[in-house]
Amino acid sequence: MSPHANSSNGPILHAGRLAATAVWLNTQEQNLEQNERAYKLSGARDSEERLHATLSGAGPTKVNVQPGNNLNMLSWRTAGGLNALVNRGHAAFRDALATLRRDPVNPDDVNAFWTTLTPLADTLPDADRKPISGQGTRASIASYFLFLAQPEHHPFYRPTFGGQAVEWLYGGQPLDRQSTGHLLHDYVRRCATLLPAFQAAGVPLRDMLDLQGALYLISSQYPGGPRSADVQPADPLRAEYEAFRADPVQAFRCEVRLTRAAQVSARLRDADAVTLTEFNRDVWQFESDATLDGVSVRGTVYSDVLGADRAAELTDALREERLSLWGNYCWGSATTVYGAQLNLSDDEKQRLVRQALHILGNDALSPLEKVQQIEAVPGFGPNSATGMTMLVHPDAVALNNRPSRDALKALGYDVSTPAAMQDSAAALLERVGADTFPELDWFLYTRASRTGHWWVNQGRTYDEECAGGYVWASQETNRTVQHHENVARLKPGDRILHYAGQTIRAVSTVSAPPVEVNDERQSASIPSKRFGYLATTDYRPLPQPVPISSLEPEWRTAQHGPFDKNGTVQLGYLFEVSPALFDRVTRTRDGSDAAQPSHDAPFEPRSFGEIQAGIEQTGLKIDRRTLRRYHLALQTRGFVILSGVSGTGKTWLAEAYAEASGARVGVFPVAPNWTSNEDLLGFYSPLDGGHYHHTAFSRFLLEAAEEYRAARAGGRPPRPYHLILDEMNLARVEYYFAQFLSRMEFRARHPDRETTLTLGPDLTVVLGPNVTVTGTVNVDETTYDFADKVYDRAQLIELSVNRDDLATHLTGNAQADLILSIWDVIHPVAPFAFRIVDELTEYQAAARQLGLDPLDALDDAVLQKVLPKLRGTDARLLGTLSEFLTLVEGTLPLSHAKAGRMRDEGTRHGFISFH
Repeated sequence: MSPHANSSNGPILHAGRLAATAVWLNTQEQNLEQNERAYKLSGARDSEERLHATLSGAGPTKVNVQPGNNLNMLSWRTAGGLNALVNRGHAAFRDALATLRRDPVNPDDVNAFWTTLTPLADTLPDADRKPISGQGTRASIASYFLFLAQPEHHPFYRPTFGGQAVEWLYGGQPLDRQSTGHLLHDYVRRCATLLPAFQAAGVPLRDMLDLQGALYLISSQYPGGPRSADVQPADPLRAEYEAFRADPVQAFRCEVRLTRAAQVSARLRDADAVTLTEFNRDVWQFESDATLDGVSVRGTVYSDVLGADRAAELTDALREERLSLWGNYCWGSATTVYGAQLNLSDDEKQRLVRQALHILGNDALSPLEKVQQIEAVPGFGPNSATGMTMLVHPDAVALNNRPSRDALKALGYDVSTPAAMQDSAAALLERVGADTFPELDWFLYTRASRTGHWWVNQGRTYDEECAGGYVWASQETNRTVQHHENVARLKPGDRILHYAGQTIRAVSTVSAPPVEVNDERQSASIPSKRFGYLATTDYRPLPQPVPISSLEPEWRTAQHGPFDKNGTVQLGYLFEVSPALFDRVTRTRDGSDAAQPSHDAPFEPRSFGEIQAGIEQTGLKIDRRTLRRYHLALQTRGFVILSGVSGTGKTWLAEAYAEASGARVGVFPVAPNWTSNEDLLGFYSPLDGGHYHHTAFSRFLLEAAEEYRAARAGGRPPRPYHLILDEMNLARVEYYFAQFLSRMEFRARHPDRETTLTLGPDLTVVLGPNVTVTGTVNVDETTYDFADKVYDRAQLIELSVNRDDLATHLTGNAQADLILSIWDVIHPVAPFAFRIVDELTEYQAAARQLGLDPLDALDDAVLQKVLPKLRGTDARLLGTLSEFLTLVEGTLPLSHAKAGRMRDEGTRHGFISFH
C-alpha cells in the first residue's frame, strides 16, 4: 500500500509523516503558542498601515517594509534590499502591489508583480539587488505582502522553514519552481490541504497563521523531520555564523558595512570629481563622523554598550536615511589622511588618489587585478587596496590585513600568499553561507565573544598617544616581541588601562581594527620608533589617576596582569589583564563605571518644545504643565525633589528629561546606611599614600567641572550634568548631603563667583552652574522625612497618576478593563502606578511563552503584586477587600480566595495583612 494519502490530482501528502507529525504536534501546545499569534497580528497590522500611509502620501516619504523588526519575518538583508527597491519608485510598487493582491493564488499575478518591479531592481547597487534576486526570496517577498493584508488566511512562505517542511510532509515532492508565481501558488495550495488534514487529526490549528507556526516547529524541532539526523550534520561554524546573523546588533553593523559599501562605491564612480578631502573623510578613515537627525552619534555603531533596542532604532534610521555616516566602516588606516608619509603636495596626492580610483572603476580588470594595480600606487598597501576593492565588489574580494589573516589562520586556512588568502576567504564565505565579504570580515572579528581587557605601559609616550587617540607598538628590528604583536590582536570594543608615571591614568576603548604602520607615523618622544601595529582608541583620562601602590597585593599578580612575583609592573608594551582587575580599577565603591565615555560633541541648548518631544518619544506619560514645572524648577534652583507613589515615573522623568535636553546623566541610588558626606563624595586616606577614594558621584562632579572649564575656555555653553539621587530619603538627607547642599546654597547666592567643593587636601571640584540635582522620594515606613532646611533649598514637585494615562498605557491588552477596575478599587487605600501595571503585563507576556491563559497569568500577578499592598489598620481596607471580591469573582480565583482570607482575618483581628 502506498504511504501517501489519497488525492485526486496534484502532489500527494505522505500519510505516515502526516499522522506521526500530528501526534507530535499535539504534545507541543506550549511551543505552538510561543509563535506569538497576537504579536504577529499586531505587527502585520502596524506594518500594513505604515505601508499604506506612505504609498498614499499620508505618511513618511520613505517606506520601511519591516519597521523596527516588529515582525522579523524577512531577514535584515532582504528587508534592506526591499526597502531600497520600494523607495526607488513608489508608484511602480503601488501598481505592482495592486496586481499581486488581485488574486493571491494566481501565479500569473505573482509573476506580474515581479515583472513590474524587476526593471527597478536592476538599477539598484549589487548590495541591495542581490539579496532580493533569488526565486525563493522573491516568492517570500510576495508572500510577505500577501500576509500583511491577510495574516490569518495567507501562509507566509520562507524556503528554509515553511517550504522545507511542506516538501517533507509531501514525501519529498519538490515545489513547482517553473516560476516565482508557480512556486508560491504550489506552496499555498499544499498549505490549504495541510490545514484541514491536521485539524482532522486533532491538531488545534485555527487558521493559516497557526499552520505557519506548526511548519516552523516541524522544520526545526521534529525528531526525524527535515532537519533531523538523517540529514547531513550541520557545520558548527555555519551554526555560529547563523547565530551571528540573528543578533540584531551584529546585523545592524553588517547593514552599516553594506550600506557604506554601496554609498562609497556610487560616490567613487566619477573618479575625477573626488577631492582629496572627500577621499580622506569617506574612504580612508574608518569612521570620520556619524549623525542621527543632525546630532552627532560618532562611535555608536561599534560601541561596546550598543544594545538590541538601540540597534533596531538605528537600523530604522539607516534605512530611512536619517542616520548619516562618513568613513568606510570596514577597515582602519594608520593615519587620518592618505599619503602622510609621502613628501608630496596635496595636488600630487590627489592625482595619485584619482589614479587609484580610475583603476578601481576599470571594468576591463578583474577585482583581484584591481587590487594588484592599486597596491602599486604610492601610499596604498594590501589593507587599503583590498578594502577599497571590497567596497566596490563586496562579493568578490576579501579584506587582507593582519587581523583578517590571523582569524583565517586560526580556522586552519592557508594565508601564506595574497592569492591563497583570497581563496581561503572565498571558501569560508561559501562554507558559512555569507553573501558578502564585508559581513564575513566582521564575523571573523567578532568570533572571540568576550571583550578583551589590556594593560599598556606608555611611559613618556602617553601624552602624544593620548592626544592622537591610539596605541602603537613599534617594530624597528626583525625580532618578534609578543607584547608588541599583541596590538594586532586588539578588536573594536576592547578596553585598555593606560599606565604611565607609576599611575593608571586613563581608560580607552578600541574603536577601529588595528593596522600595520610604515613610515607614515612618527613619534616625537621616541624618534627611533618605526613600523609595527597601531590601533585607534577613544581615551578617557580618569578624573583621579590610580597609583599602582593603591592596588592591593592580591591584584598585583601574574594571574591578573603584567606583574612579576614581587608585584612590580613588568617591562613591555601591551599585556592582557583579567576582567576582574579592569573592574577593580574602573569600578567605584557603589559599582558604577568610572570609565564610561563622556559626550564629545559641543553642546547646544534645546528648547522646551524639543525637550518635550524627546520625552514623548520615550513613552513617558506626563502632562505638559508638570513637565513645564520641572523644567523651570531646574533652571531657577538647580535642586528638585520629585515625590509620588512608587512607580509613577519619577526617575524615568529625570532621566528622560536629561537625555532629551542633551545633558549627561548619572543615577546614584541612595543606601539606607549613608550617614556622612563621605558616603556620597568619597574620602581621603592617609594610610595608602594620601589616596582619595572616589565615588561615582564625585567622579561625575569632576567630569562636570572639566566640561564647565572647557566650555568657558572655548566660549560656548557648558553641557548640563544632571545628578539623580534615587530614593533620596532612604537615608537622612541632612546627614550625607549637608556639605553639598551648603555649597549649592552658596552658588545660588553668589552666581557671579566660582563655587568649589572640597573633597580632600589639595583636591577641590568646581560646582558649576551646569550641575543640577534631582532627588526622587517615596513616603512610606522605610523612609525619612526632610528637615525644613532641605525643603527651603529645593523645589518640590509631586507626580501623580490618573486613570486615562493608565488606560492609554494598557492599549492592546485584552484584560485592560479588568486591570483598570482593580486599580479603581485598590488605588484609594493602596496607591500603585505604572510600575505595578507593567509588572502585571510583563508577567502575562512571560506566561504566554509557556502557553498559559492571559487571565490565569493576571490572577497570579495580582495575587503576588497587588494584594500584598493591602495591609494595616485603615478602616477602609475591609470595604476595599469586599469590593475586590465582588469584582474578581469567577475571573481571578486565586486572588479571590486570598482576598477572602485576608478580609476574614482582618475582621477577626482588626488588622489587614497578606501574611
